[in-house]
Amino acid sequence: QMTGAGAVLDNITFRNIDILRNDQGGLRIHSGDRAEIHDVHYENIRMEYSKYDRAAVYQQSDDMVYAPPEEFWLPDVIKVWMYCNMWTKDGILGHVHDITYKDIYIYTDEGMPVPPVSVSGADETHRAENITIDGMYINGVKVTPAVNTNPFTGTIQCR
Repeated sequence: QMTGAGAVLDNITFRNIDILRNDQGGLRIHSGDRAEIHDVHYENIRMEYSKYDRAAVYQQSDDMVYAPPEEFWLPDVIKVWMYCNMWTKDGILGHVHDITYKDIYIYTDEGMPVPPVSVSGADETHRAENITIDGMYINGVKVTPAVNTNPFTGTIQCR
């Protein structure tokens, strides 16, 4: 839905989804420029991580030779972030709020750590807030994820 001077993305549900080979972050919300994003629900999502996955390497020239990193790639399972002036140049920031992640099932190879969760707002008046993680499971075991934040992040509940 478009309103006034910018986009509003709201009342969205992603349900019963399998994500194989998560390579850039599985459940991402990026508020670019002025977007207000709210009332988004992720429910019953299954995501797979493998110790054989590697970060993407983009070929910069015809002469470039692919040299895979030795370490496995562990992208965010949840990532919320905001930025400005990437798509438009008017300096108007958005807002991300009221986001729910319910029953997120992550399957990893043995010995892999819990994939990261990252939430960050843009400034004091353009925050990422009211985010709920209600049930995150690693290989069938319920966990309370550590959440990486910045100073512009509001309430985050993990239960």
